[in-house]
Amino acid sequence: MVVASQSRELSLSGCQSPGDRLQAKFKVSVAETGFQDIATRVELSLALVAGDDRIAESTLSKVDGFVEVHGGAIIVRVRREVY
Repeated sequence: MVVASQSRELSLSGCQSPGDRLQAKFKVSVAETGFQDIATRVELSLALVAGDDRIAESTLSKVDGFVEVHGGAIIVRVRREVY
């Protein structure tokens, strides 16, 4: 069993944070962990548990793709760890 985490800093251009959609679509835990006082910026942190590291990496990559295509936000920075 593997635990994976990812933090991403997003620049929002008049859209809402995609956190709720990520949680519903990918079954990951999501929290806004930074920039709560800035309306155009958000830091989203997410965590998931998977059977092995390939599944965890694959899910995180799918989250990246979803945010890029459907998130309405610009990804500024991403930090990823698999334990």
